[in-house]
Amino acid sequence: MPGKNIWDFWAPRYRLLWAQRYSLGPSRELVLERLAEVGDQAKTLLDAGCGVGQLLGAIADQRPDIKLYGFDPSKAMNAAAQASNANRDIDFRVGTLDDEERGPFDIVTMTNALPYVDDFTRAAARLFELVKPGGRLLIVQANTENIYDAAFLVFVKATTSRARYHSARALGEMFRAAGFEIGVTRAVEKPLWVPSIQLCEFIHPTRSR
Repeated sequence: MPGKNIWDFWAPRYRLLWAQRYSLGPSRELVLERLAEVGDQAKTLLDAGCGVGQLLGAIADQRPDIKLYGFDPSKAMNAAAQASNANRDIDFRVGTLDDEERGPFDIVTMTNALPYVDDFTRAAARLFELVKPGGRLLIVQANTENIYDAAFLVFVKATTSRARYHSARALGEMFRAAGFEIGVTRAVEKPLWVPSIQLCEFIHPTRSR
């Protein structure tokens, strides 16, 4: 996860970012669409790196039957998430993947947070532990699919912190190595000038290999 200080800075400004309209908002919409398709059996959901709680708030409104959990390493982000969701039953905590003691969960979501982890192999293994057998992991993030993506994402990293953006294929290889099976991959609808953003679904198999 990125350093806390930069996200503490962005916390009160996060909902005002231009990216809300062109990438962050559409990313949340795609997660909601996928949950509507597969989430009938889901009773618990964790949003890893939940930021200011926008996705969890939207899920709470759409699926009040699901018990929702979230964590973020930034205290300011966590405080903003709790404040904006004060009237919703969501369990927010400050922490990281390694700190998470709740679960396992039917569904784990991670939107625009994975590029900032320090150790991707460790993160993939930890996420596998946090998803129940038969459950799903939904990763949404910008992807480096071509030269334009790589060039544009240099600018994005300059406004946040050190990050690595994988291609959807590389993510698939990483999470398959951790034990997941590959589910659907869908592109986020966005303007042409915005870099590639995809939802990559990974399924925890009900039987070990």
